[in-house]
Amino acid sequence: MSGEVALWVMAEKSAKARLRRRLAAAAMLGGGIALLIASVAAMLEGVVPPAARTTAVLLGVAAGGLVGAAYYLAEPPVPRLGKARVAAEVVGSVEGLSLAERALVDALGAGPADVETIAARAGLDVEEVIPLLLSLERRGVVRVRSIEVE
Repeated sequence: MSGEVALWVMAEKSAKARLRRRLAAAAMLGGGIALLIASVAAMLEGVVPPAARTTAVLLGVAAGGLVGAAYYLAEPPVPRLGKARVAAEVVGSVEGLSLAERALVDALGAGPADVETIAARAGLDVEEVIPLLLSLERRGVVRVRSIEVE
């Protein structure tokens, strides 16, 4: 695997890990808001009827969930895999390749393109292109010259 492809894969994993951490923070933020409202409702015991306290707690849970979701969704999007532009060349034998691998090699031969275009050329799903590309590069069939992520 070339250093550039390995770096790109690590960046993709890092971005996904960052989103997982952000999701956990959003859940904690939402839970904190719900807990705060539930605590206030508990302090009002004897002052406010039980049905009103229950309604306040349910609204607090909903508000917490909405705030947490808004926090999570406010994150700028991770670069889309399909928009990555790949330039690669065939450098090894194509004998013994699977149909999907052969289709990918043929699609790469048409010149640099984004992953969505390469997937369409090869008749593959976008999610299949990078793993197949890495496998072909590791076996010396193709050499990735560049991967540009917007």
